[in-house]
Amino acid sequence: MHNNKEEKSTIIVSFVILGGVAIVLWLLFSWGASIMRTGQRDRAIEQFQTENQRLETENQKLLSEMLYLESAQYKDKWAKERKNKVNPGESVIILPPKEEEPIEEKLKGLSEKERRIEIMKTRPKREQWWEYFFGEPI
Repeated sequence: MHNNKEEKSTIIVSFVILGGVAIVLWLLFSWGASIMRTGQRDRAIEQFQTENQRLETENQKLLSEMLYLESAQYKDKWAKERKNKVNPGESVIILPPKEEEPIEEKLKGLSEKERRIEIMKTRPKREQWWEYFFGEPI
């Protein structure tokens, strides 16, 4: 009988120890999960604050642009450019395009390779690419 009591008490002590270990493990797991959730929340808050600052900057830029588009200065400029309107007392002066120096002047004193490069610069991009892929090597 004495032996039976000892067995029961050791079994109870074992269960109590096992239960205590299980509770401690559960507490550690819960604490770790809580720390992870807090970190995730902090990162999400940081992202939201960064996005908020970016949107605030964009709003300021758009607000200034909107104020400019609503201004009389812009409306006057738009009417002059698009509708060819002129305010009373204003005159329109059309300036001829600036003449560049002739290509021959640029090419004086250059080697053959440099001349070809300068001539290519004056051509449209599609012709430059065609020459690059299918023309003679420079």
